[in-house]
Amino acid sequence: MSSKKGFIWHSRSVYTSLSPISLLKKGVVDELRIGFYHDDRSALGEFCVRWIDLADRVIPQLCAYDDAWSTLANMPEFIALLDELNDADMTIAAFAERLVTLGFADLTPYTHERPWYEARKIHPELDSLLHDVDRLQAINDDLPPLEKQRLAQLTLRKADWAIRLGIAESPSKEST
Repeated sequence: MSSKKGFIWHSRSVYTSLSPISLLKKGVVDELRIGFYHDDRSALGEFCVRWIDLADRVIPQLCAYDDAWSTLANMPEFIALLDELNDADMTIAAFAERLVTLGFADLTPYTHERPWYEARKIHPELDSLLHDVDRLQAINDDLPPLEKQRLAQLTLRKADWAIRLGIAESPSKEST
């Protein structure tokens, strides 16, 4: 399974409603989870930069447990960015933009994906369908013809699910 470096912006993701109360009690305003991720967004290694409310200003704080130190060590461009921005009073949005310029992928499952996230709880069979569609779309240009056909079929199944779940309108509704 391949991996890529990227980040997940917590407050803008479908995970927002799952925020542990302990983070809020610690004054955490928001966080970027940064690491190496598989196509399904599972982490191979991950640490975070949290924006903490300290009385009169919100500042970033690097948080890395010992199982993420090798991930951090394998991102020299990230360490160089921290050195460059030392005490720069940077917002989370500006920091995320800088990560993108360094080649980090924004892997945030944005809230517009929430209907799928909620539907997966009710219909677990959607997990494999959505995973297969995402995986095949990511390598679409390199797919052999049979796999391209499979992707087309899976995409149609996903569209059918979207209509059944009310996530997308049926073509007949759109044309009227």
